[in-house]
Amino acid sequence: MAKKIFVIVMLAVFLALFGFAHSWLGSSLEDQKRLEEIGVALDAELVEIAQSRSNKSTTYAPVVAYQVEGKSYRLASSLFTNDEAPFPANIGEKMPIKYNPQNPEEATFVGEYGAYLHNSTEIMLLVVKVMMGIVVFIFLFFIFKFIRTILF
Repeated sequence: MAKKIFVIVMLAVFLALFGFAHSWLGSSLEDQKRLEEIGVALDAELVEIAQSRSNKSTTYAPVVAYQVEGKSYRLASSLFTNDEAPFPANIGEKMPIKYNPQNPEEATFVGEYGAYLHNSTEIMLLVVKVMMGIVVFIFLFFIFKFIRTILF
């Protein structure tokens, strides 16, 4: 009995985590789309290529700088990718972005890299939805099994 309750609680925790990931990815995608619609286009300068290393590989993410009304801002990609990602390889090159005219700190990548980010986010969202469906199915299976053992 305690084992079944533990399994149900663990499944509920996984469901909550997948729900959080779904919510975060969904809002990130909505923000990206909103900025693409209302944003002001600008060519930002690639100032850094951030690296993240693990045992197996190194991934990269662009960091750009831009100015609006004399104030400097930076935009770092939240998605680290392999070296085949479509962003410039040389510091100083330009990358298209769009920023919120009401809040210039809020910006997103557009163009080829923006499409890459957008598609990657949609794919991650789809994977999370599929995993949520699987966890919900397993969760309901164990709930019904648990209820059946209590009632019969």
